[in-house]
Amino acid sequence: LSSAQANKLPHSFKTFDGDMVCTLVTDQPTVRLLRTKMYSYARRFESCCMGLESCANVCIRGAGPIYVVIASSLITAVGYMYYTVVLPQHHPLYSAQGMMHATLEFTLIFNLLFNYAYCVRTDPGLPPAVLRPESLIDQEIVENYTRWCKKCRKPKPIFTHHCQICGRCVTRMDHHCPWMANCVGHYNYRYFFNFLFWLWAFSFYTVIMSLPNNGPQREEVVFSFAIAAGTCIAITALFGWHIYLSLTAQTTIDYYKNKRDKQLALARGEHWENPFDLGPKRNWQEVFDERGRFWFVTWALPRRRPHSKEGLYWPTTYNIEEHSDANIRSRGRTKRKASNNDASGRPGSSSASAGNQVNQVNQARNNNNNSTSSSSDEMEVELMEVVTTSS
Repeated sequence: LSSAQANKLPHSFKTFDGDMVCTLVTDQPTVRLLRTKMYSYARRFESCCMGLESCANVCIRGAGPIYVVIASSLITAVGYMYYTVVLPQHHPLYSAQGMMHATLEFTLIFNLLFNYAYCVRTDPGLPPAVLRPESLIDQEIVENYTRWCKKCRKPKPIFTHHCQICGRCVTRMDHHCPWMANCVGHYNYRYFFNFLFWLWAFSFYTVIMSLPNNGPQREEVVFSFAIAAGTCIAITALFGWHIYLSLTAQTTIDYYKNKRDKQLALARGEHWENPFDLGPKRNWQEVFDERGRFWFVTWALPRRRPHSKEGLYWPTTYNIEEHSDANIRSRGRTKRKASNNDASGRPGSSSASAGNQVNQVNQARNNNNNSTSSSSDEMEVELMEVVTTSS
């Protein structure tokens, strides 16, 4: 009702809508009061939810080291029971087959703990306060896909998101893992993925070796079988999910965003495609930073070198050729600079540079000797003049 119509009506009246009796309030001050109370209740409810969320984030962040200790203890316990109980019931430890199984188990445990440790201690990546793209291709990506973080008050490049638990923005953030006590982002996603792979292989191998047989079963073998079987079932789904994300150039957060964009495009009668999907092979190489001849094997090997890119600019299907040419040129410049630095820095690597350096040193010494002799001659002339004047 308009204000003029509302003034002609009583403050409240009842109307019949079928079997329902509705009470309409037309008094403007009453409506304002009800609206103010609703807003105040909404604010209180929002503040309570934010407080509960903050408490949950603090608890998850504080419990991170506890999760790390639990995971490391379980892996160590299963490995210890394998060498002391599981393996001896199949083969003697010092036999050929026993040594083969022991070496295989050691390889699995080493890669598992290596990737776990590096995923925990590696910083996932922090975007800079100011983006400075070095090429027009990167400038185009910044203009089209960069957002603004209201909490950090800095730009958020593509795939960058704000972590509520860590209280910071993370480049190419996938999720916050409490078992890692860290965010899974650009620089430690390789370690996280390899940790899932080697954990799946470790648990599957332990399940095969701990299968119950007709003989008497010890409690340690049953415990190893239960832990490994549960881990293998849980990790299989998670590992398969991340294989799909890596092959399609997505993260867990961006998957839901892309799914919503695809649904909106279908509602408009349009076809939506992920602009960062370069194909399974190229996506895999971009994520794991492996482009050699044996890239399909080296991605699973332990590596301490971080990702060569900063995770701020990613190639798209529209500029993949230009982006590849720019990377090749930049790598060529880097190699030439390194070779020039090595040639000039090594003693005796270039006879011309060494001869030039020797000539420069001799010339500097001659200049010093000439300046010293000239200054001494000038002092002698001044002394002679003083002597003649005094005499």
